[in-house]
Amino acid sequence: MVNYGVGPAGGPQVPSTERVGTAQRTAVLDLLSRALEQGYIELGEYEVRMAAIQSARTVGDLTGQTADLPHQFRWQPQHQPAPVPPPASQLVTGKRNPMSQVALTLSAVSIALSICLGAGVLFGLGGIALSLPGLKAKDTMSRIALVLGCIGTLLSVAIIVFMIATGSYQGSAT
Repeated sequence: MVNYGVGPAGGPQVPSTERVGTAQRTAVLDLLSRALEQGYIELGEYEVRMAAIQSARTVGDLTGQTADLPHQFRWQPQHQPAPVPPPASQLVTGKRNPMSQVALTLSAVSIALSICLGAGVLFGLGGIALSLPGLKAKDTMSRIALVLGCIGTLLSVAIIVFMIATGSYQGSAT
């Protein structure tokens, strides 16, 4: 891995023929901007160097643009050891909150049961209630459960209201 920072990093030098990218060009432009602000180069010289940096292809092209400036404005890429990957125990394993899974299941079932008078409401409210703790943790599954639970509950209520309004609902036989 290469550290394209400024100043000596204590590692072996990067070959001057190694290719550079946008991040490296930007770092050198930042150094030149600081040198311009502090009066080490004139505006015309800055513009010439800026054009050269924008078309630079190698490390040598970039280091040449800051070589005559004081050390705090020199760009000196250094090889750095590759980062060590985190242990497997620290990787995200994709575990889900079990409460969110139950909330999502109840909420989805509430939509299907919305045609069964009252059952959709019960499942929907259960899904909504169980999704609330996951919302505090910004769990996406809890958010989906909340939306589906609301849909199932509202759909059930709408069907009950429709049946009462049309006279289709008989209520309980007494």
